[in-house]
Amino acid sequence: APWGVRVSTLDIEDGTARLAVETRLLGEGGRAWHELRSPEGEVVAQGGDGELLVKACRPWSAEDPALYTLVTSVFAGDRRTDTVYTRVGLRTLAVDAAHGLTVNGVSVKLRGGCVHHDNGPLGAVSAPEIERRKVFKLKQAGFNAIRCAHNPPSTALLDACDEMGMYVMDEAFDAWREGKRPYDEHLFFESDWQSELTNMILRDRNHPSVILWSTGNEIYERSGASDGAAWSHRLKDFVR
Repeated sequence: APWGVRVSTLDIEDGTARLAVETRLLGEGGRAWHELRSPEGEVVAQGGDGELLVKACRPWSAEDPALYTLVTSVFAGDRRTDTVYTRVGLRTLAVDAAHGLTVNGVSVKLRGGCVHHDNGPLGAVSAPEIERRKVFKLKQAGFNAIRCAHNPPSTALLDACDEMGMYVMDEAFDAWREGKRPYDEHLFFESDWQSELTNMILRDRNHPSVILWSTGNEIYERSGASDGAAWSHRLKDFVR
């Protein structure tokens, strides 16, 4: 299925990472087989859906953005019918009152800013080399994090953040039920919010750079208008 491979790091202990891999297939009678390749291209784990163990792993972080590749093959009997390549970063996340955000057990302070989906005189066009330049410039300035201001980012931007090491807050909406402009999201929000959130999360969930989901920014309902508190809880629960 589109965005049908899900891979997440359950834990990393004594240099061994435990991954959970799940595949949603279309049709009947198919089976999935996974091979995980190290940043150097060596097969370090393989198996069907379930758990994979990666020994002597290299965790992903903003300082060391090591990327593995999960090669998922779909078979109908002995015939290979599909192959999907998913880039994977082995990293754990936790948040608590004593340590704040920790990545791979290390406390992290986010130093970043709000990055809109535009590229100066190039407008809203996105391409890998453009987004890599943007992330490179931000890292040069001392950033380790960006918030995708007001709308989901391009996949090219997230790929650049995976490759170069940048923590990302992935943001869904600029408006809920209360509109800011005559023809903005408020016209479609109540009918489409579930499908729009689902598409964003399924598309972006395997990117190691994505550490936070945002359900909206500068939302007028934050004042309490238009049942804002109830909608905030509804969106939060749906994401989780």
